[in-house]
Amino acid sequence: MVSSASASTRYAHSPLFEIGKQEATKSSEPNCMQRLVKLFRSDQTSLICKIALVAAPLIAFVGVGLLTGLLIPFTIAAGVLSAGLGIWAGLELNNLGTREKEEATLRQAELAKGREEAFQAMKEAVGGSAAFDRLPVLDIGTRTGDTGYLDFLRPSDLSQSIMRGADRLGRPFIALKLRSNRPVDQGREFVVTFFQRYTDDDGRWTWGTTHQGTDLFGNIIRDQDRAAIRQIVVTRNNPQFALV
Repeated sequence: MVSSASASTRYAHSPLFEIGKQEATKSSEPNCMQRLVKLFRSDQTSLICKIALVAAPLIAFVGVGLLTGLLIPFTIAAGVLSAGLGIWAGLELNNLGTREKEEATLRQAELAKGREEAFQAMKEAVGGSAAFDRLPVLDIGTRTGDTGYLDFLRPSDLSQSIMRGADRLGRPFIALKLRSNRPVDQGREFVVTFFQRYTDDDGRWTWGTTHQGTDLFGNIIRDQDRAAIRQIVVTRNNPQFALV
């Protein structure tokens, strides 16, 4: 998933991405047959409804044939009509599948772009890309929290006050070894780990720690949280926490 995201990221920065996005928007409304095809493909449409949709035109033709005494001609016409509708539905099904693939590709490109932008914002919070690249790497192997959170690191796990890395799923993280200056836990040392929450969304970051009551950051890292991280790491003037 990480390697495919990298390819999608490159596509997201190309002019073809914007052109394709505009074209997909223009043709986003399905036509009548494509709506019927979607109805047939949907698991929420019962089998009886699907049979009725297919049988209704044939029953109508046979009924008209019986009423007019022209059963054979109407039956033949019904067969021709059914064959034509089948061919049309097949073509529209193919078109619908192609468009769904294109939309999925554009969606993945947008998500990859979001992940890249969120990662870059976190790099800026610790001093920029160059500063981030100079950080020592922490290898956590296959370790992870019970719910996928990176909330298990302790001060003894870090050889430096700030380290970077990636977990077994390829999610990047930044770990800070901190000391509290708050009255409630004055002098307490612990680790806060900021990490990309999911591998397949738009790149939202969150954080985890073993220390209870660390309420400096929101559940999802936003601009104000990155400003606080910058105070801790870059300007070193955060009133509540300091690097150890």
